[in-house]
This record gives sequence, C-alpha cells and structure tokens, in this order.
Amino acid sequence: MQNNNKLKKIALIFFIFTFLFSNVKAFEISSKDNIDIGEIITVTLDFETNVGAYDSLNVTYNEYALEYISGDALSETVWHDSSKEQLGISSKTYVFRGKANGISTIEVNIKGAVSANESMDVLGEINVSKRITVGSGYIKGDMNSDGYINSVDAAIVMNIYKNNNATQDDIEIVDMNNDGYVNSIDAALIMNMFKNNQ
Repeated sequence: MQNNNKLKKIALIFFIFTFLFSNVKAFEISSKDNIDIGEIITVTLDFETNVGAYDSLNVTYNEYALEYISGDALSETVWHDSSKEQLGISSKTYVFRGKANGISTIEVNIKGAVSANESMDVLGEINVSKRITVGSGYIKGDMNSDGYINSVDAAIVMNIYKNNNATQDDIEIVDMNNDGYVNSIDAALIMNMFKNNQ
C-alpha cells in the first residue's frame, strides 16, 4: 500500500514537472558577432513560440561599447487582455551602433511569459544573451572604452563594486587580478597602471 502511494506521488511529481517544463521553448538572439566602430547592426530576438504577454522584458548591454539607436523598447510590460486579439509576438528587433572598441553582451530577461495560444501556456522566465565585439575588442582595465587606463576606469570599477552589479563583460574587462570578481583590488591595480604609465 505504501509503495503504491509512493509511486502515485512520484508519478504526480513527474507529471507536474513535465507539464511545467515541456512548454519552455528556445529563444535566440541573432546578429553579427563582430562589428566596426560606427557600424550599425540589427539585433533580433526570435521567439520559437509566439508570446501573448509577459510581466517584464529587460534588455541590458555595455553602453560604453554599443549605442542603442532604435527598435523595440528595451524595457516593457505586455499584459494579455482576453477581450482583444492575441498579441502573438514572434520577435523583437533592436538597432545598435558600434560606439567604441570593446565587448558587449546583450542580455534579454523576460519574466512571466505566456504563449499566445488559447491555453496561454506558461513559458516562465527566459534569459538569452549574445556577445558582440566592437572594433578591436577591449584593453584590459579600460572600462569606459576610451582607449586609456586611468582614474575614470578605477572610479567606474568602484561604482560597480559598491553596487554589486558586475556583469560578465565587466569581470572580463576589469578583473585585473583574475579572481573572478570586480572589487577595490582591481581599482587599485588600475590606478597603479595609470600612475606607472604617466
């Protein structure tokens, strides 16, 4: 009897797990991997399943290397209204310009997504990213992509450290001691480089 109850519980858990995760579809960002300074690119977020609504969509990128020019909103909420037609969003498009030598990982986070079909399948939280190299890439320590390593870069590092919001790009560019973190040690190492190169 206890084994039957255990089997029923396992089957129920498996069913719930399968239901929740079988509706998650692949999303991808398409664009070039390398662009020149001044070059304009179109970045497209393709949805494998038409999306009817989501609680939030946020697009982040390295503003020192890329400049957002036009396209869909970088941050928005799209609520489903059952009294209107299904939205059926199949893609989002963003236009960027290469601003300075550097790298930028364009990251898209969508929370609370549901499909545009009648059953409004829960797609859940979706995270996708695309790394783009602008120009010749980056100089280790040059956080603002101006071609120099100086106190401005150290100040940006301290701001990132204070706000505890380092991205993977930040870590790659300014983790001077390669410990996997952006902190005051990296700012001090950047200041030492600046002083030694004057």
